[in-house]
Formats: sequence, structure tokens, C-alpha cells
Amino acid sequence: MNPSSNQIKILAGVFSLVTAGLLAVLKLWVGVSQGSLALLASALDSGLDFLTSSVNLYALHQAARPADSEHRYGYGKAEAIAGLFQSLLVAVSGGWILFHAARHFLKPKAEIPEISSLYVMLVSLVLTTFLVLYQRSVIRKTGSLLVSADHLHYVSDLLGNLLVLLSVALAMQTGWDWVDPLAGAVVSLYLLKGAWEIFKKSTDILMDRDLSHEYRDSILRVVKGRSPQVLGYHDLRTRSAGERRFLEFHLEMPKNLTLEESHKILDSILDELKEEFPYTEVLIHPDPVEVNRNGRTLLDREAPRFY
Repeated sequence: MNPSSNQIKILAGVFSLVTAGLLAVLKLWVGVSQGSLALLASALDSGLDFLTSSVNLYALHQAARPADSEHRYGYGKAEAIAGLFQSLLVAVSGGWILFHAARHFLKPKAEIPEISSLYVMLVSLVLTTFLVLYQRSVIRKTGSLLVSADHLHYVSDLLGNLLVLLSVALAMQTGWDWVDPLAGAVVSLYLLKGAWEIFKKSTDILMDRDLSHEYRDSILRVVKGRSPQVLGYHDLRTRSAGERRFLEFHLEMPKNLTLEESHKILDSILDELKEEFPYTEVLIHPDPVEVNRNGRTLLDREAPRFY
């Protein structure tokens, strides 16, 4: 049995939490035993990663809960709320890196880490690389906003460690002290761009941004394929909550159709749309239309608002 989308996302959250926990313990242990303030500071950073991953895992569990009497549309927006938090965290990290990159660019100085720190950094690189690659595969399968945000966060850690090793190597071989701040600035801009994209996607979900353009062609095909029993549509509205999407529209049908005939047509349309969009809940409201030689008249009391 293949795991569900929610199970895949939660497993990614667990993997992220375990990775952050292992790195925090490793850095703390080596930092205390070696008396390295740099490693202790890095352990604190990994501890914050562990805390963030814990929040993300909780949000993923919440988002996976089914709809109930108090939350009729489910808990999918929990992902967007946590994604918003993550985007702000990544933006702060990017800004901090950019600030220090600018300062070091004015006064270049290559800091050579201790040997113990380099070993821990290599272990961190390996674990974080596996995590980032796994998260990328989860994102491709589920399109999860929160996993995407967490992925961006760990990419920043990965690039940061790589830059330290690269700048140290170049400084030792060539004396190019300016490589470190320049690379740091590039990474910070990448993080700020990614943080903005996550922030925008999160706010779009929370503010119920319309997704009608993704469905309009399919609805037009359905309408044309069932003429003359279906004459048109209006008031198309969509929104999303996590991976769940909600689609509703009014279907224009001849007023002389019986209730049974209308119901059969609606059922066939629902089946077709659900097959094409498996994570979308569809609600269709039939509107009677009077058809005569002068054209057709929509008998609904309210004029259409959207098409």
C-alpha cells in the first residue's frame, strides 16, 4: 500500500526533526569536550532548528486532520501559517548573512576553524545533504508549502557550511579573502528570494487567493461536451487549504429538465472533475435557464459575478 500524501509529509517532518536533533547533540558534545565556543554557538543554532522542525511537524499533523464540525474545510491552512513563520525566519537569516557579508567585504578576514569544528562541519554537511535531497523528492510528490519552507531553511545551513569550507580552502591556497563575503552575499539573496516566494504562497492560501485559471479550461470542456443539457456556467470560485482545493460554480441548465435528469448530469460532471483533480472538492449549483427563439434568460435572481 502506497503511503498517502500526508504520511509522506509527516515522515519528512520527522526526518527533519531527527537530523536537527542529532546535529545539536553532536555539536554540543564536541563543543563542550573541546571547549569550542564556535561549536557551542552552532549547537545553539541546531537547537533552534530542532525547535522549528518541532513546530513544523506539529503543523503537518494538524494539517492532516480530517474536517470536523468546527472546521468544515479541514485544517489544511495550518501548513500556510507555519510556512509564514518559516519564511520570516529564513528572511531574518538571509538578512543576517547579507549584513555580515557586507561587513566582511569591507574588512576581509578569513577565519580558520578548529580541526574539530571542520570534522563536525563535514558530518553536518553529509546529514543535511541527505535531508535536503529527501525533502526535494517529497516536494515533487506532494507540493507541500511547509516542506518547501523547511527545505529552504536547511539549504541555507548547507550552503553556509559549504561556503565556510570553500572560503577557508581558497584563503589558504590563494589568499583571496573577498571570496567569503561575496559568496555569502549571493547566498543571502537566494534566501531572501526564496523567503519571499514562501511568504507570498502562504499569504495567498490564508487570504483565499483565487485559482480559477487552473480549472476554467476543464469546465469549458465539460460545458461544451454536454450541450444542450448544459448551457454555460458562472460564479466560478476557488480557494485552497494545504493540498486540498475547493471549487464551486453555478451551472446553467434548461429549466425544463427534471430534477432526476439534472442530478444525473451533475453527478457525471462531478465524477469527471474529481478524476481530473483528485485533491479538489467540487460544489455545483444548478441554475435554471429559459430558452426560446429570442435567446436564453437566466432565471436566477442574482446576476452572475464571476466567469
